[in-house]
Amino acid sequence: MKIITWNIQSGGAARIPRIVAHLADDGSDVVVLMEYRPYAASGDRLREALRQHGWRYQEEMPQSSERHAVLAASRTPLVRVEEDLGLDLPADLLSYARARWVEVRVPAWTVPAPDPLADPLPLTIAGVHVPGSDDKPGLAGKAAFWDALLDWAARRSTQPAIMLGDFNSGLRIDEGGPTSLDCKRHLLRLCDELGWHDASRVQHGETREYTYYSRQGGGYHLDHAWLSPVVQGRLRASTHQHHVRAVHKLSDHSALSIEIKVDGHAA
Repeated sequence: MKIITWNIQSGGAARIPRIVAHLADDGSDVVVLMEYRPYAASGDRLREALRQHGWRYQEEMPQSSERHAVLAASRTPLVRVEEDLGLDLPADLLSYARARWVEVRVPAWTVPAPDPLADPLPLTIAGVHVPGSDDKPGLAGKAAFWDALLDWAARRSTQPAIMLGDFNSGLRIDEGGPTSLDCKRHLLRLCDELGWHDASRVQHGETREYTYYSRQGGGYHLDHAWLSPVVQGRLRASTHQHHVRAVHKLSDHSALSIEIKVDGHAA
């Protein structure tokens, strides 16, 4: 099973046909996009273009009036998980933060349960766009968002789950510019305490790859796919597609593609 995640920058705008053409060439089963604009004309164009290329099943957080959201699209049926992320934020920030999250399951794709006597489990995919420190919730709101992600990751640690997207956070190895990325303690807890693994590091070790370059100079590794312990051994490939950013200028972020071995198959 192949999944691609990508922050398409400000809804994609006039770049949408080229963005979708790249996604079609990539051939992923599931697409997870950040900075999709649900209530703009560009959002309608993006959803329709994805449908025309076979991603007919699409999910996002409902009733979000926010400018940017996360969109998951699949070639096989998706089931959106109704569980609330449980964000501890003031009411005026809650809608903003909820739009940056979508959790889906793909019933056609299964992974063996940790208990060999149990039925296989469908793969859970969570698309995430963590707010930046300068975004509306501020650093405190960003930390609260991360607290909710960690609570979710703890609940999903014994299940086949992937959490991927633009995390606007990083460890020292993810920094290639003058700005120090924050929420390091959250990332360390995700790795060291909860046992989740960064797909890129599983595949490529400590190689430095930067998926975004700031206007102030320097690159940063912001875009990740985190694998629950159940999924780590099923990773087959993890590739950052830097050419879509650096050469073709389709976004200010690189795309990230991963392949996971699953036992089910698409109908």
